[in-house]
Amino acid sequence: MKQILLFLVCFCVIFSTAYSQDPSWYTNVTNQVGLATTAQALRLNVVDLNGDKYPDIVSVENVNRRNMIHVYLNQQDSTSTDPMDRMFIEFTDSSGVNVHPDYPDSTRRSEIVSFADFDNDGDVDMVSGIWHWDPAAVNFPNDRSTVMLNDGTGRFTHVANNGLSGLGFISIAGFAFFDYNLDGKLDIFVGTFSDDHPNNAFRRDYIMVGNGDGTFYDRPSPFDLNTWKDPEYGVSVTDWNNDCFQDVFTSAYCRSGGALWKNINGGSFQNVALAANYSSQHMQGDTTQGIARDLCQWGAYPFDFDNDGDMDIFHSLVHGGLEATEGRSTIAVNSGAVNNYALNWELDRLVRANPQSFHLGNMDAAWVDIDNNMLTDLIVTETEYLPATDRGFWYIQDSTHYFYDKTPQLQLMNFKPHTLEAVDYDLDGDLDIIMNDRDDNTQIRVLRNEIGNQNNWLGLRLEAPAAANFNSIGARISVYCGGV
Repeated sequence: MKQILLFLVCFCVIFSTAYSQDPSWYTNVTNQVGLATTAQALRLNVVDLNGDKYPDIVSVENVNRRNMIHVYLNQQDSTSTDPMDRMFIEFTDSSGVNVHPDYPDSTRRSEIVSFADFDNDGDVDMVSGIWHWDPAAVNFPNDRSTVMLNDGTGRFTHVANNGLSGLGFISIAGFAFFDYNLDGKLDIFVGTFSDDHPNNAFRRDYIMVGNGDGTFYDRPSPFDLNTWKDPEYGVSVTDWNNDCFQDVFTSAYCRSGGALWKNINGGSFQNVALAANYSSQHMQGDTTQGIARDLCQWGAYPFDFDNDGDMDIFHSLVHGGLEATEGRSTIAVNSGAVNNYALNWELDRLVRANPQSFHLGNMDAAWVDIDNNMLTDLIVTETEYLPATDRGFWYIQDSTHYFYDKTPQLQLMNFKPHTLEAVDYDLDGDLDIIMNDRDDNTQIRVLRNEIGNQNNWLGLRLEAPAAANFNSIGARISVYCGGV
């Protein structure tokens, strides 16, 4: 249900040192960066809003209410001469993100926000969506999804006739950005939830084609997804089959295993989930409540974790169980061209540590090389169902490409994140964690990475050619270093 733009895109170790996991890997700097008690979030985005190269925070505090978006600019601590000493300063009112498009003196609803450069002018713009479960319980039913352009300083204004607002009163679960037809203008895959979920009234998803100026249009034909209706909880984009066209993964909430929309040369899309073995429901989940629960996917997270040149998928699932016969969140390994890029579940790749919940609710995840050793690790959130034992999971990848839960060794067992982002907020060469904590009233927490920059690292910033989208979304980078 989220999308994040990261401009510092890779880290590379020239001569790496192995460090054992211990509490020194992270420092909780929430108070130090100015987010002590007032910043709360159900959803998080981290993106550079004002072009100073430091990532800022945009959060959504709650649902079905107005004035819920918050903006925190990442600025140097005014009491320090060290540029890596940062503070997050609230900038919400000045940003204009909550202003109603029709009534400037009023605010508006928005549950989903995402950022990309829609007009190719060098700064990130915002798209926002409303979400609902039951239309009968919706406050402010006349509020709509919308597009806002950034003036380069983090101040936003609405785009008239943007195309998204014209879709009407629809419940949006997520946005994914891509240039599906390689025309240099960003397009949006809009994942919808339900028109009326209690009555199983679902709606198709949309591909909104970008005009390059912040306006979009719905192009329903010749896309097969016109007749496909699922209640989505997330959408993701990656080049699944290495043909240089971006494909789309949907995360359906319980009703199906989701769709894999293959981009056919930028002209049409075909659901190849069955042929590619893409599904969040190869197994059923927890059985301890007397029935076998259907697995429900909150997100599909693409990443080439094993460095073999194709994109694997982490399925973030709820209602999973721990037994060998019970499904749960897992990695689907891409088997490559020789096997038509089939995605195969490998439940044993994630080795969990006790104590833990027996009914699993994994709602978000982040691929991150915590210690910059060229083996990408995985952080998974868990909340909601068993509060006494729910917690986050910090999985460390070893040289055999298996992941071991080292949360106890890192002494992070007390954190119960629902959503998180991995980002180098202080630009010191390693990825920090910005997350919320469900045990503390969804307070935003900032964990500073203390281990990663003890290894060497390399940061890259992409500059798009004239014919490409400014953010270089869809670009793939290959880095060869130290034999990897």
